[in-house]
Amino acid sequence: QAFCHGVCFLPILPPLAMAAAVFVDLFGDQLQAADGLVQTTKALAGKKAVGILFSERDCHPCKHFTPRLVRAYTKHLRHKGLEVVLASQGGTEEDFEEHFSCMPWLALPYPQMETYCALRRRLATVALPALYILDDRGRVIAQDGVTHVCKDVTGQDFPWRTPPISQLLRSARFAAVEGPMVGVDEIMRGKSFLGVFFGGSWNEDVEDFAVQLSESYFSDLMPKGMEVVYMSSDAHETAYHENCGKMPWLCLSYPDRHIELKLRALLCIEKYPALVIFDRSLRIITTDGCAALRDDPRGRHMPWRGDALKDLAQGTGFINRVPTVIVFCETQDVAQQRVIEATLRPIAEAYMERWRSGDGAPLEYSFMISKSANERCRRVRCMAGLPEVPPLPHEHPMQKRQAFAMEWICDGCGGTGDHWTERWVCAKGCRFNFCAACREESRKEFELYPAVMALCDVRADAALYMAPTNIGITEASVMQFLKDFECGALKKLRLQSL
Repeated sequence: QAFCHGVCFLPILPPLAMAAAVFVDLFGDQLQAADGLVQTTKALAGKKAVGILFSERDCHPCKHFTPRLVRAYTKHLRHKGLEVVLASQGGTEEDFEEHFSCMPWLALPYPQMETYCALRRRLATVALPALYILDDRGRVIAQDGVTHVCKDVTGQDFPWRTPPISQLLRSARFAAVEGPMVGVDEIMRGKSFLGVFFGGSWNEDVEDFAVQLSESYFSDLMPKGMEVVYMSSDAHETAYHENCGKMPWLCLSYPDRHIELKLRALLCIEKYPALVIFDRSLRIITTDGCAALRDDPRGRHMPWRGDALKDLAQGTGFINRVPTVIVFCETQDVAQQRVIEATLRPIAEAYMERWRSGDGAPLEYSFMISKSANERCRRVRCMAGLPEVPPLPHEHPMQKRQAFAMEWICDGCGGTGDHWTERWVCAKGCRFNFCAACREESRKEFELYPAVMALCDVRADAALYMAPTNIGITEASVMQFLKDFECGALKKLRLQSL
């Protein structure tokens, strides 16, 4: 088996054996054909790619897309090596048979609800229809097969493999206003780092951040070997050029704006502004360059390589885009929290490193730890249905201070204070504040709760999965938890709304 920092990934098997094992794991031993059940391994043997089609009989968009796929499949795609497997479990068996009767490919047998739900979880499927293209080893190579079929009916670019991030960047052309087009390799000549700044004219925060980035770039970052390029999300050409004209860096050319969309999806960018830092080989260093720049505007700690294990108190990370493992251990002592961190970090690094390589593989999981009872951690605990914890003592002594800032935020309740509000701060200089009420609450005795591991899959209908509390937090228990999630063995709950 293949290991990375002690984390076990896919077994190393001969190609045919690997393909057989992966597809049986995905679909089960048998698939439904027009004339009866067939063995999965036999039905998919020798196929160049396999498409998983999520579609339902009563879905209107599905009714429009299915005939187009049937025509493309029959005339072109089947001959290029594509097999399609329908995943449809809504309604009755008669509904399934009616829906499947017009399709010339395979399907999950009815009923196979467990397998169907596991597929939807694994692929984070929300909207229908959805078509995912897998290679002959079961790896997702294109997530938006519906768009590809509609735009490339003959399959000229089949199997529509999503190119690596580095290849996308190298295919992009950049220019100043009315200047010549240049590529990334030319831009990076003599440079050590590349910052890709994502924004748009419709977002006021982008303009504010651009000013801050520009000041840091010319005074500190550029002399340290960093170059910046800008990618606008504006769809209208006039707005696009007006937005780019305000930037002091080279900007993505308007004809190449589709590259911005692909990069945004691959990099799990959720909001603007966003700054992603790459090294000279175009490997991802961090996708959280905005926060890094705000904390270190002089670039003293460049290149700001982010921690793969995120602290929930500092932000929600990739939780809205990627299945995320969170360990809640707020009431554990500092020594135990450090043990849990030491367990999680190598696993998180292993998954993150595969993604950072920029070879097109998606980020499969992100990992977070909740160690403090600040407002964000307490809110997510409540959404996970866990007992509420009060504001907990800070790890360092606290001292009372007059609030010189016009406004500050309490790390206990999330409330705001001003110049006249009683404020307690960390005596050792941590950026930690308590209001008087939270300071008083933190001095009381509190109930101890065991460390709890959860997996949040926000994209899959705000799904929540809880690990048993008696298994502990070890490398083996974390990996078994992920394995159980992937095979559909965990009970699905739902994040509670607040």
